[in-house]
Amino acid sequence: MKRFLSSFFVLVILIAVTSCGATGEAREFSSHGMNITLTDHFKEIDMDGMTVTFDSSDVAVFALKEAFTLMDGFENYTLEQYGELVMNNNSSKNLSEMKSADGLMWFEYDFNNENNETYYYYTYIFKTDDAFWLIQFATLTENIEDYRDSFVTWAKSIHFD
Repeated sequence: MKRFLSSFFVLVILIAVTSCGATGEAREFSSHGMNITLTDHFKEIDMDGMTVTFDSSDVAVFALKEAFTLMDGFENYTLEQYGELVMNNNSSKNLSEMKSADGLMWFEYDFNNENNETYYYYTYIFKTDDAFWLIQFATLTENIEDYRDSFVTWAKSIHFD
C-alpha cells in the first residue's frame, strides 16, 4: 500500500509539473479590443509600458497598442513599413529578418536580462482600424522548442474588436 501511495504521489507531481505552460484548457482573454486564446495557466497582469500583459509559469505575452494618433500620417503606414520602423528602432538587438506566413508577420530575437537569463521572443505585428499592435511571446531560450508551436497557434488566435 505504501508503494502504491508513493507511486501515486510521484504521478500527481509529474502531472502537475508538466501541466504548467502550453498545456491546459483553452481560455480567451480580451483587453483593449484585442482578443487572444491562450490557456488557463495564464493570468492578466499590469506591466508598465505595455497595453496588456499575460503571464504563466514559463511564458509571458506582452501586447503594445500604438495608436495612429502617435505620429502624423501613421495610419497610412503599411504593416511592412511599421515592421521596418520597429526593427530600426530596435537595431541594437539581434533581430531576425521580418518573416511572413499564414497571414502573420513577425520577427524573432533573444535578449539577455540583468539576471543573465536569456529569453527568446517571437514578435508579431498587426494593423487594426485605429492602431498597430506589437504582440510578443517570450520564454527562456532553453524552453523555446517546447513553446514555438504554441506561439504560432496563439498568434493565429488573435483578433480585434
